[in-house]
Amino acid sequence: MLRGRVRRPAGLLIAAALLLTCAVPGVWAYTIPPRTDHAVHDFAGVILKDDRKAMEDLAREVWEKSKVAIVVVTIKSLEGEGLEDLTLRWGREWGIGDKKDNRGILVLVAVGDRKARIENGYGVEEYLPDGLAGELLDEEALPRFRSGDYSLGLRHLVERLAQLTAKHYEFELTGKISSRVPRAAVSGGVQLLILLVVMILFAGGVPSILWLLLLGGRGRRPRRRGPPWY
Repeated sequence: MLRGRVRRPAGLLIAAALLLTCAVPGVWAYTIPPRTDHAVHDFAGVILKDDRKAMEDLAREVWEKSKVAIVVVTIKSLEGEGLEDLTLRWGREWGIGDKKDNRGILVLVAVGDRKARIENGYGVEEYLPDGLAGELLDEEALPRFRSGDYSLGLRHLVERLAQLTAKHYEFELTGKISSRVPRAAVSGGVQLLILLVVMILFAGGVPSILWLLLLGGRGRRPRRRGPPWY
């Protein structure tokens, strides 16, 4: 027995397709905010003021001298959307980098999901291929993210990206590059120096210093580390 094909109105098919799209989790789940003129967009609230300024200055200098845009975005959560999908969509919606040459570098960090990605435009792939971008994340950012210092990790990452861009386009960076000494080590050394001075002045001089050295670090609490970074 032959059966005729049932013709369905086009409007019903379009409505069904929209419903299926909305029902699939992770499809454009995150609402991207409007773009601003800044290079650093800290929606997660993890970047310190000094680090933000240093990154802004470097990004501005790189743009003025090479027309390469370096943009940093931190968010609290991906809200169900895939990291790669959101990074690509973010770069396209904001139009990061020159439209003609596509010289854009987007660093996206989802703090709550413990995920990060560097999205490189076609115009920078010559000196920043995907493999090198992953290495930079592993070397500069992720170790500091694991200890909870997102601010320093991002600053070091932006500095490396700026240095690579300056080398490729043969210009000199005048912006400030931070020291590679971990901030925790610096602050810990300063605290120890203050303790030694106090012991010398108010607690009996050299014998007290020897007692402090004998104690070593037994009384120190272990440093709190953040959750493992994926």
